Formats: sequence, structure tokens, C-alpha cells
Amino acid sequence: MQNLLNRNLHQFNVIPFSSNGRELWKAYVKLNIKSAAPDFLLGVFTNEQQATNACFHNSPPVWADDSNSTCKLCSKTFGLVSRAHHCRNCGCVCCSECSPTFWPSKMVPATYHLSEKKVRICRACHTLMEQFRGSLLRGTNEDFDRAIACISTNNINLMSPYSIYSDCCYPVHCAAIGGNVNIFKYLVEEQGCALSFVRNGGVEPYRTKSAETCLSLAAGRGNITICRYLVVERGVSIKEVRSLRDLQALVDKLIRSTPSASTPPMGHAVIQEDEEEGEEEAVVEACWVEHFDEASGRPYYYNESTGATSWVPPPPGWEESGHDPTLEASAPPLDPHNRPSMDNEDDDDQCAVCMDKGVEGCFTPCGHMVCCVDCGEALDSCPICREACSFIKTFRN
Repeated sequence: MQNLLNRNLHQFNVIPFSSNGRELWKAYVKLNIKSAAPDFLLGVFTNEQQATNACFHNSPPVWADDSNSTCKLCSKTFGLVSRAHHCRNCGCVCCSECSPTFWPSKMVPATYHLSEKKVRICRACHTLMEQFRGSLLRGTNEDFDRAIACISTNNINLMSPYSIYSDCCYPVHCAAIGGNVNIFKYLVEEQGCALSFVRNGGVEPYRTKSAETCLSLAAGRGNITICRYLVVERGVSIKEVRSLRDLQALVDKLIRSTPSASTPPMGHAVIQEDEEEGEEEAVVEACWVEHFDEASGRPYYYNESTGATSWVPPPPGWEESGHDPTLEASAPPLDPHNRPSMDNEDDDDQCAVCMDKGVEGCFTPCGHMVCCVDCGEALDSCPICREACSFIKTFRN
């Protein structure tokens, strides 16, 4: 960016020491406060990489010499009317017109300022922050390159929340919203962005103002790749997903995206010949017709080719398989000896979602009776046929 002063950080020190037989590291940085100690202790860390990352994210920039007579951005000469100011983010000297923005102090590390509630920021740093945040939220491959370019200036605060905005997200939250797993992994693995912090002896995840975590944000947008990375590779607990609806949708999408085994699809009977005879596998098309069980009122499906019956509906497109609609009236009734097999006959009256309560209503217009009132009212589609439906409570004798 034109006239942007790339941040030049103060030197920092990482010093190892031993305590009770454990090897630890102390992280020290220098401050821009003249009255402060030469080395400010950030904290004690369990490994050198953590200590180095803490120093890099918290070491303040070296302030430009305030004896400069011109603004870094517009080259205007300072005087009685045009005063000089230090940008708290990059340390450049600029005039009031080139630094009209004030950030909440939490948007920069506490080591950057003199305990102010708001800090003055130059126009170049503010524009850079908006470009970087926008790249994370969009999450395209081109935005990945833009985000890396922004980070290369050293003027991006990766461990500070964007509290100037209502959502108060951290950069990792914005990357989770954008959905680009390459950007997300780059922030976590290459830049050392933490997903959690220690509080009162326990570990807490970084949250937005609405208490969302990276995992819950990714789950709410159905991003399986980031969710799998967080849970499998980073050890994040699935309990961070507080919304049952988001969790169910995520599991449903995960199951549908997983390649199926060699089980044939519904509506096809597979005949496997003896491999020693060199016979190839044959597939026999089957036609399915929907009927209703008079005893329970539930729909079932009759296979005109094999005579089999099933509670589970065949896959989409079975209606167009070429069966004769006139055969539907002459299909055999669902007698007790030819009922679809169930692991437990009592499961007919058990909610198929929570598996706890009984069946207390039906979905309309499909007519499927499969769940209790609590689960039915929480769903906007039938769990059997996946059609958009509304739930109606019914009373059964």
C-alpha cells in the first residue's frame, strides 16, 4: 500500500530456565514507554515456539522519530495548526487528517499503547486492516494471496479482536466464516494464531461477542473441511457446537459426502455369480410402489419385481422407473408375515430422532409419523423423505 510504513518491531528475548525439573521459557519485550523497565515480561511458556509467537504478536513497533517535520502519508509540514501524531499500530508520524480513525484499545496489543481506551491509527493501517479482514471473510483463493500479502507488511494484529465491529471477531473467526481451509490452516500453523487460552487453570476457546467459536461458526455454515481439521487435527471438542440444528445438519452433510460402501442402491437387486466361473456381476432393475399400512397408517414400499417390502423409501427418481400406476391398486396388503423387518417391533412407537420419546405426530403433507413433538417442531423437513414439511401433533389410541 502506498505510503504504508511497514512495522519494525522492537527486539525481544526468549530465555530458557528450569523449574522443578521442567524446562520453561520466559518471553521479554521492550516497550515504547520511557519510564518502563528495559524488558517487560510477557509470561512463562512451556515451549520455545509458544514464547516466540507471544513475543512476535506483542512486541510493539519502534516509533518513528517525532522530530520529523513532515507527515509520512501526505508529506504535509507540521506546525501550530497541523500537529504530529504517532500511529499506535505502525509507529509512523502523521498529521491529524491522515489519522482520523480511533480503534478500541483491544484491537492492538496492550504493549502498544499507554493504557489509552482508544488509540489513534493512521489511514494506511486502517485500510490495510479492512482489506485483510475482508479477504478472510470472502475466503476465495485470490483472497488467500491478498491475506498473505497483508500479513507480510507486519502491520496486521493476528491475536487481537476486531472490536470496532459489532461481531468482535478474531482473525481466526473471520477465516472460519470465510470457509477457506487453506487460509485457516495458514493462520493457525504458520502464523501461530491460538484457538484457545488458559483461564483459571482451564482452557477456554476464543469466542466472538455472540459466544461463537471457530468450530461453531464453521458448523453453522456446513463447512465440513474446517470442522474435520479442528476436531481431528487440533483436538477441538465437538461440544463447542451449541446448536443442535447445526450439529444435525453437519452430521447429515458429512454422511452424504462420505463415499458409500459396496452396498447396492435401493431399487436394485445385485446377483453375484461364482467368480471362478468368470461370470460378471449382474444388476436387475426393481420397481417400487408406495402404499400405506392400514394398521399403523405409515407408508411402506412394495417391490413389484421381488415382492419385498420396506419402511425405508427408495432413492429419488424411483417414481420414474417405469412402473405401471394401475398396479398400485392391486398390490398385496402388508400382512404380518410380510411386514418390513425391524430390529425391534416396539421401535414403531419410538422417536427416530432422539430415540427416547414416542411418536407423537406426523409431518404434512408427506404423512410420515416418525418422531416426538420436541424433535418434530425443531425440524423443517421430514427425516424420512427429506421433503419440506410442517409437524402436526396427533393423538393415537
